[in-house]
Amino acid sequence: MTSKHLAVTHETTVEDADRVLGEIAAAKVAILREEAKREAQVQRALDACDQATADKRTQLLALEGRLAQFVLAHPDLFRKPRMRKTTHGRYGLQSSTRTVISSADKVVAWLEANGMEGAIKRSAKPIGKAVTKKLKAGEEIPGAELVPGEIAKYELDPAVLEEL
Repeated sequence: MTSKHLAVTHETTVEDADRVLGEIAAAKVAILREEAKREAQVQRALDACDQATADKRTQLLALEGRLAQFVLAHPDLFRKPRMRKTTHGRYGLQSSTRTVISSADKVVAWLEANGMEGAIKRSAKPIGKAVTKKLKAGEEIPGAELVPGEIAKYELDPAVLEEL
């Protein structure tokens, strides 16, 4: 263990612990500064990329719209073959079906009534705070128990972190 780390012994003083909290604060501030620098660099790079490609993105959307408009206006040209091959790729018609569910409750009821539970996505997860409340009120819940104990905790003064 280096001198910068608090050795866990019974002889450790409150002053030692105070010093360690100061070191924690300094380390946290240093980490947050570096993370803030990195985030700023990433954001600048993203902004530069967005700015450099903005005109091309606008052009791309317009071109995609023009091609789709042509294909949809001339479906007979794409009956057989469905796609036209070029040196740049291919374009044409593709069959597409989408499902619109306007009432999930009605669909779920129908699936259940028709033995299709496998087509229903369900997720059940106990809410810890609600279970804790019931346990503390004296209720017994199979598979859950309160485990008393203590944890070490520290809080940094927000003013320390504002030094960024």
